[in-house]
Amino acid sequence: THSLCMLGHSSCFRFTIGGETVCFARKRAQTNLDELNVHPAVSASFTSKRERICSCVVLNHSTPCVQISYQHNYLIPVVILVSANSFPMQAVKCVVVGDGDVGKTCLLMSYSENAFPAEYTPTVFDNYSTNIVIDSKPVCLGLWDTAGQEDYDRLRPLSYPKTDIFLICFSLVNPHSRDNVLAKWYPELQHHCGNAPIILVGTKSDLRTDPDKLKELERFGQKPVSTEEGRRLAHEIRAEAYMECSAKLNMGLKELFEEAVMCVLKMRKKRSQPRRRFSGFCSVL
Repeated sequence: THSLCMLGHSSCFRFTIGGETVCFARKRAQTNLDELNVHPAVSASFTSKRERICSCVVLNHSTPCVQISYQHNYLIPVVILVSANSFPMQAVKCVVVGDGDVGKTCLLMSYSENAFPAEYTPTVFDNYSTNIVIDSKPVCLGLWDTAGQEDYDRLRPLSYPKTDIFLICFSLVNPHSRDNVLAKWYPELQHHCGNAPIILVGTKSDLRTDPDKLKELERFGQKPVSTEEGRRLAHEIRAEAYMECSAKLNMGLKELFEEAVMCVLKMRKKRSQPRRRFSGFCSVL
């Protein structure tokens, strides 16, 4: 529901989201926004056939809010900010582990910053964050990069507490990194965070058919890891899912992190159900 009143040279509208009354003013300057999914609670609030929501995006302000591009009579562009108290933002902590040089940092940077690193630089610890909407729920996704080298074996677990989900990464063109999933990474996570869910990730899928990489592997009597091999490994470590991606080509990244967030949200929903005790995040003692 909404009503119209005049304030100076702009129009002020009032409508309700989830029982909360929200006011906004029309801006006369045209604003260009990327087209995004609209939260159902917002779109349901606009019942007039003359009005249409163009886009909706969750903003990472000190107080979470939703920015909506809205057209009145299909002619006048409007941009509003709506308090997100009616659909509060959840936080999800995702930690990425795996051997050095399997593409963990490239994976995170390509997804969160849309930038592929030009050269390899070993990571100690680094954090990224991005806001996404999953199943009409705004989520602040915290991405934690870790070092895979043995020199950091004692430091790395310091990033594990309160982790909602882990991504174990291996390179599809490095069979040794796949073997280390069972030899090192899965046992490490089981030791520190046995209850936290895992997604197994095969990286560098673009190199699977690269002639130079295939020749290099052939010299050592090796070949790329197949999708079926990855699925079997995921089943063996009881992973929630097996995903493949290419950070260089930005392929499969959106699907990967959406899957990770959906997995966490499903587990939180299970924990919220009565008479069930479930610990779905990491607690390092």
